[in-house]
Amino acid sequence: MGRRREFDRAVTELVRDCVAEGSVRPDVDPALTSRLLFGTVNSLTEWYRPGGGLSAEALADGLVTTLFSGLRAS
Repeated sequence: MGRRREFDRAVTELVRDCVAEGSVRPDVDPALTSRLLFGTVNSLTEWYRPGGGLSAEALADGLVTTLFSGLRAS
């Protein structure tokens, strides 16, 4: 548990740095963004299946687009 908290703090700090440089939106709490990213990456092993409907590249592209651009259509 301690290692997980340490990782969570490190990723949260990374998100804060990205907010400060203007790469990540400032209106969402960095800890929430960190947990969203961490949870998404951790859950991949539960539902991704090689040879399934999406290639690894398409999955990565879709996740990055959704996580960094959101779900709302422009």
